[in-house]
Amino acid sequence: MSNLPVIITSSRGGRKLAYNGYIYYRRDGKGHKEYWTCQKKPECKATAITIRTGDTVTILKESDHWHAPNQETVEAEFLVNRMKRVATEHPEITPSQILRNELRSVPSGVLSQIPEREHLKISIRREGTRKTNYPTQLQ
Repeated sequence: MSNLPVIITSSRGGRKLAYNGYIYYRRDGKGHKEYWTCQKKPECKATAITIRTGDTVTILKESDHWHAPNQETVEAEFLVNRMKRVATEHPEITPSQILRNELRSVPSGVLSQIPEREHLKISIRREGTRKTNYPTQLQ
């Protein structure tokens, strides 16, 4: 993983910012600027401000964190999002198959950061059925 800022879209449509081993939740946005708070709030008071031009995200300001960065947590976040995306794009694949395929070569440090397998299966199953059983627009 690089240290470039990356915006992750959650399954509920929320947005997270991954940057330098930290995860931020989107707090607010005005124009092209977005304001973020550390996911470990209230213990950590760190914030970040980004500006987006096209697909490029630039950090304008970042305050200091009260905890060490954890790149494994960031990688686990990407892994879970990737599994949910696979469930959405391929509803015929079972959650167990997705887990088997995706977790095959994942380092143990990253595995320790993802939810328990049964909870992950439920989340993957929900994501796969959410997109296929419900129309996106009413006609």
